[in-house]
Amino acid sequence: MTQISFDLHRYDGPATVNGVQFAEVHLYEHADSDGDGIVKGWEGTAEVARSEAPSVSPDWALASVEVRLPEGGAGTAYVHGMTLTDGRYWKLDLSGAGPSPMA
Repeated sequence: MTQISFDLHRYDGPATVNGVQFAEVHLYEHADSDGDGIVKGWEGTAEVARSEAPSVSPDWALASVEVRLPEGGAGTAYVHGMTLTDGRYWKLDLSGAGPSPMA
């Protein structure tokens, strides 16, 4: 049996999503078994005050967005859920599509 070795990463901090600065972003990689191999994926959340991000709107729901970390890593994700809490804070639920920005 072949042994597979890999690292899973996590990121907590600021990042840009579609060019908008989000103060609080939480991303993590995960691995799932797919037949004979392992498939890595990533997902997370991004939160920002509505007053700091006027361009964020419900139109982002189910859209593809670019997630860019301060260190330069970037990846594409889908916004599969959005919540506007107390009319003041956007929270986006992200599902990675392709390579992780943390790779």
